[in-house]
Amino acid sequence: MDLLRTENLTKKFGELVAVNNVSFSIKEKGVLSIIGPNGAGKTTFFNLLTGFYIPTSGKIYLRDEDITGIPPFDIVHKKLSRSFQIASYFPDFTIFENIQIGVLNRLGYGFSFFSDANHLTDVNEETEKYMEMLGLKDQKDMKAKFLSHGDKKILDIAMSLTLNPEILLLDEPTSGVSGTERTKVIEFISKLAKDIKVVIVEHDMDIVFSISDRIAVLTQGSILADGTVEEVRKNKDVQRAYLGEEEEEKKVGRDKDAVSG
Repeated sequence: MDLLRTENLTKKFGELVAVNNVSFSIKEKGVLSIIGPNGAGKTTFFNLLTGFYIPTSGKIYLRDEDITGIPPFDIVHKKLSRSFQIASYFPDFTIFENIQIGVLNRLGYGFSFFSDANHLTDVNEETEKYMEMLGLKDQKDMKAKFLSHGDKKILDIAMSLTLNPEILLLDEPTSGVSGTERTKVIEFISKLAKDIKVVIVEHDMDIVFSISDRIAVLTQGSILADGTVEEVRKNKDVQRAYLGEEEEEKKVGRDKDAVSG
């Protein structure tokens, strides 16, 4: 059984067709990357899957349950969670408190219990488990705003994990992160993908090719290709429609360097 599938999913904004008749399925575990040029419909597709947009037509099924048009809050509690391009967390709360809030929500306590959370054994045990997974246990009393950019990204992802999803959607998880920090985020995502399905939108092709089990290519709201890393690498349509754009940009850069040199 597919974890998630869409049937003829379409989203229009006036005359603009952002997602066009997409039929798609997601299996268990591993990393699925969704790539494509700017404006290809990637984030719109995520917004449809998570209830932020209602489809113009088509259906979305989560484990064969029709979730089309269900609000985001209800979808989250069906074990489908996401993070956004900009990390979302409480900057003036400690790392521990940020995770604690997510755990409170999942265990049904709600934010009103936050002031008493330290007395809730089940909440604290769960929070400690996530702190261990984050690798930030020794920094649990640090305010989140003082974390490095990479660790803020990891904290954001971890807050989504407190909802115990089977599918986690990550929109540009390495955006604004460079060097060793980027490697840390990638390794964290790879670790997660051993236990749950991780679906990412990512523009860095080196990351996509290194981390993915499967790649889907969107152009003009439609799926152009869907397959393994090697299948997508060798796909001539993909090379022309997407990878070719990057090569052209690199060529323009080399030409400029040659002129200036």
